[in-house]
Amino acid sequence: MMKINKLMPFLVGAVAFSVATVPLIVKADAIHKGFPLIAQGEQTPYKKGGNWANLNLTDTQKQQLRDIKQETRSLIEKVYTPDQLAKLEAAKSQRQQGQRTNRRELMQSLNLNEDQKARIKQIREAQKAKMDSVFTADQKRQLEQQRAQWQQKRQQRQQQQQQNQ
Repeated sequence: MMKINKLMPFLVGAVAFSVATVPLIVKADAIHKGFPLIAQGEQTPYKKGGNWANLNLTDTQKQQLRDIKQETRSLIEKVYTPDQLAKLEAAKSQRQQGQRTNRRELMQSLNLNEDQKARIKQIREAQKAKMDSVFTADQKRQLEQQRAQWQQKRQQRQQQQQQNQ
């Protein structure tokens, strides 16, 4: 009986801790569902653990992809107005500070006109063509398989989000 009395405060504390933390863990998991972590979202595909890691890219291919990405970024930045660039820089700063930003809402807040949208779409299509020219036939097959898997996962996330609403 004496041992139980000594253990009782410990047991009560453990139960109280569990009761207090489980809902927080569940909520954090629900918030994260379907969204990449900041570090994952900023990871470039050709870096270790990235989306292209299993394509066995050569150093030359990696550099070519980096160059294409930088060129694309530069071309797209020229499409934006100074106000739009300022909004993008503010969002980048928030991400670097660990704050989550919704990309879709951010892009809507830029209020791109139809000409800007068309020019950005054209730049993206050219980027895709340039990037595809970097890959070997086998890498292209692997990439198409990955794209199909990504599309399937995206559709599943969208369905889950619709069910949760």
